[in-house]
Amino acid sequence: MAPLQLEFEVADPAASFTAINTVDIQEDAASDGSTMTDLSQLSLGNENPVTPSKKGKKAVKKEGVTNGDDKMATPTSKTKRTPKGKATGKAKVKVEGNNTPDPATPGGEGVATSGKRRGSKAVDGETPTKKVRKPAAVKDKLPESQAEFSEGDRLLIAMKKENKPWPEIQDAWTNVTGIVPGKDVLRKRYAKLLAVAQDWKEGDAQKLAIAKQQVEETLTATFKKMEREKWADIAKVMIAAGADEYKPAAVEKKWDTLVKQKLVDAAGNYAGADAYAVNGGNSMAVDVKHDPEDEEGDMGDSMSS
Repeated sequence: MAPLQLEFEVADPAASFTAINTVDIQEDAASDGSTMTDLSQLSLGNENPVTPSKKGKKAVKKEGVTNGDDKMATPTSKTKRTPKGKATGKAKVKVEGNNTPDPATPGGEGVATSGKRRGSKAVDGETPTKKVRKPAAVKDKLPESQAEFSEGDRLLIAMKKENKPWPEIQDAWTNVTGIVPGKDVLRKRYAKLLAVAQDWKEGDAQKLAIAKQQVEETLTATFKKMEREKWADIAKVMIAAGADEYKPAAVEKKWDTLVKQKLVDAAGNYAGADAYAVNGGNSMAVDVKHDPEDEEGDMGDSMSS
């Protein structure tokens, strides 16, 4: 027996297409002889239409009537679904308003946004230059003897002996050495060159040492004599100012005591409670004359000592 084939259309007002559902109802020849005589259980027309899912969900299975082994096909949606958790390979960018996201900048190729670089000042794209230090002035070493004189030194000594003017000497020095001397440079150099211009004769170095000792001994005796005369002169000035007469040794001793008691300041002015103004201040102008006889006696004593 040939199968009974029914065709019907399901109108879906929400969809833009019409689904054609075909239901094959086959009668089993080996059944108990029952046949489908009532088709009222089949849903025809617009009852419970199948709406395709917009989100890719499975369509709801349409209920049908089956007798025995008869089956009704379930309409399916043609919408493709994307399995959950499976990446599509395209990243979605959320856009708010009219703002367009900036493209990512590859690492290491971006432009630095820092305003300044360490140790440099960029102005209008110009590359800063390093400050160049001026070379230190090289001082010409003075010779230790006349044999070490340079050509310029010999020229300086010779022209100065001829009483040449300094401007002429400076021009000649520049022509020989190629150096323009500063102000008073050659004058000072000439004075230092004279100190080493002479060669010493043998034996004169020892005489130099002996003469130095003699002069220093004389100066030491002179300083001692002047120290003794100082306190004697101070005593005379005090008498002229109206003070009593004191021995030079007593005057020296009193001064040492005032210093220890801090009754005199750093300038030597008296700072005691009984201080008074003398001649508009702590000073007196007195002409002190030395007795020639006393000086001769003191000189004899110092030489004998």
